[in-house]
Amino acid sequence: MRYLLVVLAAAGIVVSAFALHAHYSTRYLELPCDINSVWSCGLVNHSRYAVVLGVPVAMIGILGYVLLGALAWFRQRLPLMVLSIIALGIALYFTHIEEDVLHMWCLYCVMSQSIIALLSTLAVGWWRKSLADVLVFWASLGVAISAFLLHLHYLPHSDEVSSYTTSRWSCRVVNDGPYAVVLGVPVAMIGIIGYVLLGALAWFRQRLPLMALSIIALGISLHFTYIEAEVLHMWCLYCVMSQSIVAVFTVLAIVWWFTCRCRRPKAPKPAA
Repeated sequence: MRYLLVVLAAAGIVVSAFALHAHYSTRYLELPCDINSVWSCGLVNHSRYAVVLGVPVAMIGILGYVLLGALAWFRQRLPLMVLSIIALGIALYFTHIEEDVLHMWCLYCVMSQSIIALLSTLAVGWWRKSLADVLVFWASLGVAISAFLLHLHYLPHSDEVSSYTTSRWSCRVVNDGPYAVVLGVPVAMIGIIGYVLLGALAWFRQRLPLMALSIIALGISLHFTYIEAEVLHMWCLYCVMSQSIVAVFTVLAIVWWFTCRCRRPKAPKPAA
């Protein structure tokens, strides 16, 4: 677990360094991450929210990841968990700034926010010396999101719902499409059943079946990601959230299985 946390911290340093480069770049509208009017690292990193007390947020991110990596390397579980949760709260604040204030996203920032979410989850599991509770929490979160999607699927068209609707994002369009049902069963209902089963396997510490099922779920999730990107050309925010949960869950399940295998005592050699 320690090495994985250090690798994540190193990835965070790299991503934050790219964001710092975007902050100081004079040709920030020509950066590779300047994609369109919604995704622009340059504009986000040149906004007034990109600096705190004269220090670029990206630089604070680099220093934070260095500290997190050092705590992980020296096995300081409790300080690591506390600092990672604080960092997650800061990341969620800047996520709010991008969505509700700037109405614009930075690719490097989103990557950093994803890294800190995964790192803080692993830090909590490492501190508790078991990922079972963390996996149950993620499965519960998946059940809640899938339940809302199921509600959205059956909601009458005349009802208004806040579902982040733009020309590219519409949960109603995606959930009313032909790919939202498999053999007469809504995909959201299948998601609820899957998350319940994943949570039960984690609760009863069935590591190998949990890892196998989570990998299958990830494959299904990637299939629906492809459907949204290449067939419907439309995204559902809650679907993307569920797909992210499955991805994180799968990583955690694999880590849990491998770390437990590494801890197994070796069988004594037979006496000569």
